[in-house]
Amino acid sequence: MDRAVVDWLLASEEPWTRYRTLVDLLGRAESDSEVQAARQAMVKHAWVQALIAQLWAWAMIGACSTPPHTWPARPPTGMALRRGARAGPLPRPGASL
Repeated sequence: MDRAVVDWLLASEEPWTRYRTLVDLLGRAESDSEVQAARQAMVKHAWVQALIAQLWAWAMIGACSTPPHTWPARPPTGMALRRGARAGPLPRPGASL
């Protein structure tokens, strides 16, 4: 990959772009300090926190349902969160992943 393109992606103001570039394009491990910093910036971003809050609320509505209602036990992880969130139970809004 062209280094100029990688540098452009790493300079993005969107933290998820930086995180995915480090992990997917540069092959850095989750234990890498730069990856961890990018992940924390991504999770703390207001847009991601808003998505987490919406998914948490949606999951709570589903948890209150009784059979034969077909709500999933856990909400699906949307495209926006799948790019950086780990699978598993949803964190509470404001939580650090």
